[in-house]
Amino acid sequence: MIEIHNLKVSKGGKNILKGVSFEVEKGEVVVLLGENGAGKTTVIRAITGLEDYLGEIYIDGYIPGKGGEEKISVLSQNFDPFGELRVKDIISVISSYRYSVVNMLGISEMMEKRIRELSGGEKQRVGVAFALMQKKEYILLDEPTSNMDISYSSQLAKLIKLERDAGKGILIATHDLIFAHEVGDRFVFMKEGKVVYITSEEGFFFACTDVFGSNPYLEALKSQTD
Repeated sequence: MIEIHNLKVSKGGKNILKGVSFEVEKGEVVVLLGENGAGKTTVIRAITGLEDYLGEIYIDGYIPGKGGEEKISVLSQNFDPFGELRVKDIISVISSYRYSVVNMLGISEMMEKRIRELSGGEKQRVGVAFALMQKKEYILLDEPTSNMDISYSSQLAKLIKLERDAGKGILIATHDLIFAHEVGDRFVFMKEGKVVYITSEEGFFFACTDVFGSNPYLEALKSQTD
C-alpha cells in the first residue's frame, strides 16, 4: 500500500500541498483530479522522492529514498530521454518486455526512430509503455494521455485495467476526465493543495460539479459525440 499522511510541500514561501492524505491499495486505480495548480503533480513528485516534504509517505512500509522508490515505476509529466536514443534502446532495457503493451500502444512501428524524431504523442506512448512494463508493485502516471490520440487512450485504459487486475496499485494524475472515469476505482479531487473529496464512481459527478464549478466531464463527453 502507498500511504500518504498530512503531506505538505512549500516552495518559494508558497504552500503547494496543505495536508494531503490518501492511500493506494494494490489491485486498484486511484485518480488525482483537479484544476491546474491543485497539486497533483507535486504529490507524485513527493512520492517518487523528487520533492522535499513534511508529513509521511510509506510505500509498503518504506519511505521514498530508503527503499520505497524501488517499488514504483513512474511516467513523469515531462518524459524526455536523450534525443539520440532510439526507441528500441529504451524499450530493450526492460527485462519484462511485453508484446501486448508494445503492440497496443503502437510502439513496434517506431522502434528504429530516435527520440528526437518522435511527435509529442509518440514520445508519450513510449514513456507509458516504459512505465507499464517494469516489474514494480506500483505504477505512477502523470498526465498519461497528454498529446495522445483517443484510440491510444482507449488502448491505454485497457492496459491499466489489466495491470490493476494483476494486482498492481496505480496512481494517475490527469485532466482527462473521460479517461479518469473509465479507469478509476477511486477518485481524489484536489483544490488549492488540499483534498476536498475522496470518492468512488457514485460521487464522481457531484465532485466534478463542485470542484470545477460545472460538470466538465459531461461537456467533454458531448464534444466527443458531436
